[in-house]
Amino acid sequence: MPFFQQERPKSVILVSYIYLAIFCTSILNSTIDFYGFRDVINIIGGIEVKLSKKEAKYINDDIAYLKSKSNALPLADGVYLLDGDKALSYARARKVPTPEGLHDDYARTYRQRLVIETSIKKMRTCNPSQILKVIERIGPYIVTDFRKSEILALAQNVPKYIKYEVEQFRLPTDDNVKGENISGMSVLTIPNMRKARYELAKFLYEDDLKVKN
Repeated sequence: MPFFQQERPKSVILVSYIYLAIFCTSILNSTIDFYGFRDVINIIGGIEVKLSKKEAKYINDDIAYLKSKSNALPLADGVYLLDGDKALSYARARKVPTPEGLHDDYARTYRQRLVIETSIKKMRTCNPSQILKVIERIGPYIVTDFRKSEILALAQNVPKYIKYEVEQFRLPTDDNVKGENISGMSVLTIPNMRKARYELAKFLYEDDLKVKN
């Protein structure tokens, strides 16, 4: 990443899953730390995720206390309800391939997107009390140029926004990525940043995007 120069980001930022709106001139941006992430997953009652036997074992090994407790995951392929700790371990997993055959950072970013999408879908079934608790938990992390009155107006439409279809876009794209070794670190680089910026802008703004910009 250009602004990290030759260094990789040392931590992963998981974007929270309450999206009120994104406009061309105003953005509601919310990031949340690992502790907040676990709390939010627990508030909504956990999320159901399809795991392979290897993924289940990884989660059990990653969370030491599960080894001696009855809530450890069965070592078998299946769909399991993950609480905050297990969901966090799953989202951070990099060394275990996904059932779809993805490895390394591709596997981890796939899992993170899946956790976000699954959480959004779970939010659709939450009662107003649960939604309020989630908003209270992520509130301190929100950075925005919206005025308070605008946020309150948007909040009234949360039941409608939460039903929107989830669309995903990943950078780097498969046709614009190169694996390199920099300072002893295996990294993915983007050969054509202009192309990457254009593709991201096209995804965000769709028909409103002007090619010359």
